[in-house]
Amino acid sequence: MGKAEEPQKTMTPDFEGFLRALPAGSFVAEGTLVSAADLAKVPDVPHGLLPDSYRLFVSIIGPGYWVNDSGTVMSPSALHGLDSDCWEMAGFVALAGNAAGVGDYIAVNPADPSMEGERPVYYCGHDPFGYARAADSFEGWVREAAQASLAHERRYRHLDKARDESYRRYLEFEKRRRAEQRGSKRWWQLWR
Repeated sequence: MGKAEEPQKTMTPDFEGFLRALPAGSFVAEGTLVSAADLAKVPDVPHGLLPDSYRLFVSIIGPGYWVNDSGTVMSPSALHGLDSDCWEMAGFVALAGNAAGVGDYIAVNPADPSMEGERPVYYCGHDPFGYARAADSFEGWVREAAQASLAHERRYRHLDKARDESYRRYLEFEKRRRAEQRGSKRWWQLWR
């Protein structure tokens, strides 16, 4: 591959122009544009957690969906953290839903450090269960979504190997958890 590219650490100065020039028909906005005041009142999500590029996106484009199954950019009022049933993804905050058209999420991990207003985004899937880093930032994800087409490949196929590795770790976790449960006395067992 040659020289490694340095990951994007901040929102690029031309991102606003990029958003304003999105090709017609690539994204369908639903609802209204989001103001800074609306973003400050997001329930259950710390204000500083939201990537600057997400804030800019919903203020210029608004929430809505990509026509190429990249996902639905959620309005701030719909943002939520993934719950404890989501294993290592618990606490990730979903910024886009229905990724790949199958109900998966694009999310940020609050444990990742913010690099001048940006964090990596992850594809969080349910079948197979697991996650993989989707882009270095929400802006990076948006740029990839804008370039994606309805070609013959699934939108997130390039993440399959990383998601498979995550799924293997999850299966090992579940195997250990079940073994620990079998090794302990159940509440209904009076003997042993």
